[in-house]
Amino acid sequence: MRSQRYIKGHFISEGDTRFVAFVKVHNKVVKCYVPTSTKLSHYVFVSVGDSILLHGHGGKYSLDYIKVRGRWIGVNSSLATYFLAKRLKAVDINVKREQKVGKYRFDLVAAGIYYEVKSIITDAKTVLFPNARSERRLDQLCKIRSILRSNVPVELSFVALSPTLRTLYINTRSRTGKLLLAAIKSGLRVSCWRLVRRSALENVPVVFVSINNINKNW
Repeated sequence: MRSQRYIKGHFISEGDTRFVAFVKVHNKVVKCYVPTSTKLSHYVFVSVGDSILLHGHGGKYSLDYIKVRGRWIGVNSSLATYFLAKRLKAVDINVKREQKVGKYRFDLVAAGIYYEVKSIITDAKTVLFPNARSERRLDQLCKIRSILRSNVPVELSFVALSPTLRTLYINTRSRTGKLLLAAIKSGLRVSCWRLVRRSALENVPVVFVSINNINKNW
């Protein structure tokens, strides 16, 4: 998919579900697939006429990027794994995808390290994690912590599909934050990256904070 040339178009509106948007391509308004976990407007401020980049053929399109306030923002969450794998090939040309340890499936393996990749879709300068309740996320961290006890090297990599992110904040008062800290004590490594020029990753600092006025059950 990444070797294909992108198709240019313009954003028209969101659809009835999170997976659908209406876009203008070749002077024709069509539906396209939006590969995100919730509606676009939850992540970025989108407007009618915003420039977009899609891939596809035969009238079936999938949205990859949208230009917000002059910056390209990735909205296809699979781009996070793609670009991290591309970067990791500098240290291990044989990067492998979707490798299991027991019954748990990691996104990538490189140089003996297992990577869990979390995409961040945003046009903001700062992001707070977690920002919503997710039992699945808590379950993942519990399983990763168990794997760490077997001396398997694991890294949790956040990848922001945007050049705007400057800092990732992790709230240690939340259930997720507390579990993440426990996993770090067990050997988990945490990193954060941002996508620049739709081609390369730059490191972003991760800061642990304690915030009272949010839902601690997150």
